[in-house]
Amino acid sequence: MAFLLCLLLLLTPALASAMPLPLPATLQTEPLPPAESAAAFKQLDAYVKKLTTLSARFTQTNADGSELHGTFDLQRPGRLRLEYAPPPRWLFVGTGNSYVYYDADVKQVSYLGRSDLPLAFLLEDDATLNRSDLKFTFYEDDTMLYALSRYADNPPATFAFQKNPFQLAAWYILDQEQQLITVTLQDVSAGKPLDAALFRFVDPNRPR
Repeated sequence: MAFLLCLLLLLTPALASAMPLPLPATLQTEPLPPAESAAAFKQLDAYVKKLTTLSARFTQTNADGSELHGTFDLQRPGRLRLEYAPPPRWLFVGTGNSYVYYDADVKQVSYLGRSDLPLAFLLEDDATLNRSDLKFTFYEDDTMLYALSRYADNPPATFAFQKNPFQLAAWYILDQEQQLITVTLQDVSAGKPLDAALFRFVDPNRPR
């Protein structure tokens, strides 16, 4: 379940409205004023429009301080792979048409919708962020721009973008107990061709 929590917020919109915001504890600042927010939105929109592929290692830090590690690959539109380093043996694959979570330890396959993912705005066919179902509140510190996103009916998530060079560096969500989960990226590589096999999933439970 911790795997799903790194991507999904398994809460209803009603519960989400009462939740604290998923912001890093070190962020001691108010949201950017309107003019600076507009500039931040323009910078983020340009980044998403240019984004084709992204690969990295990731570290997921849970509220109790425990860590999980794995690899992250993204290819727009619609393709995503997060594979955890065992144990546990967890895999999430976005094929472009479907989103699949596989728990190899219990041999369980779950199918999800793109709208279930806080990362969905990075996967859409339409690259623009200027849309009615997506709202951002921006914060910053010396090295990061933080975009608190409210996407469709999903509970909020916060994405941290390194300023120089500008790129996705982390995201923050709340678990079902409203405790912060942090996913940070390392060795980020953007714009390089990725193997199509990364984004295929063959259900090992199906008879052959």
